[in-house]
Amino acid sequence: MAMSMREKILIAVAKIIANEGIDAVSIRYVCTKVGVKAPTIYYYFKDKNGVIDAVISLAYQKHIQTYAEFVKDKSPIRGLVRTWDSFFEFVDKNPELYHAIVEAHLRQRIPREGVELFESIAEIFKKLEEKNKLRLPYAQAAEIFYAAAYGQALVYVSQNKNPNLIESIRFTRDLCLQGLINK
Repeated sequence: MAMSMREKILIAVAKIIANEGIDAVSIRYVCTKVGVKAPTIYYYFKDKNGVIDAVISLAYQKHIQTYAEFVKDKSPIRGLVRTWDSFFEFVDKNPELYHAIVEAHLRQRIPREGVELFESIAEIFKKLEEKNKLRLPYAQAAEIFYAAAYGQALVYVSQNKNPNLIESIRFTRDLCLQGLINK
């Protein structure tokens, strides 16, 4: 399937963010990368911030596509393991979009999709809390889990997706869950 112009623009902006940082994004620079003139960009997006926000939203949308089924998993622990593993699949396949998510966090520009993502993780921890299986309140446990995953992903991406880190990523997941969950 051929890529739409909107998709081409979003991919170009995601690559700029990943390789040069969010401050490098300008309409003129995006035009150069995509090979179009400014009116084409403005046809799809109101301004530079609109393009950046669209990339960030796209990143979260791709990221949360599979999470709904994990929340419904009868085993909350299995749901959390699947959530973690799915996140790292996303990071591995979409490093540019992961950079957009990091930029969203750094600039406190987390879209609705990002909030929904965190809420889905918190919902799994809430199930564990209801069964008296958590050592901390569910929201705090979700924050720790989320931060551990994002921290590991940042190391993984910053080291060019070094395959030697995969075992360490799984170990961190297991250690995090062991620390949060009562047996």
